[in-house]
Amino acid sequence: MALTASSLSIISQYVGGRSYREASQSASRFFTISFLTGFSLCLALLTLKEHIFTQLISTPSEIFSDVIKYSSIMGSGLSRDS
Repeated sequence: MALTASSLSIISQYVGGRSYREASQSASRFFTISFLTGFSLCLALLTLKEHIFTQLISTPSEIFSDVIKYSSIMGSGLSRDS
């Protein structure tokens, strides 16, 4: 959220100053950073989900399989907006 707000602010300043090349370069950089951050967090969730939900959160065994399935769907980006 903060990264998005700061990137929008910087890009807006470049566009307001009619520095379109710098705005384009900044937008490309921020997109790359956002993509890499999102991919890294997704990968971390998908590889560490069992550890996260057993040791860090102490998920009850009755719902553990459902939690793992749900986190896999959310981590993969397969969810649909209703």
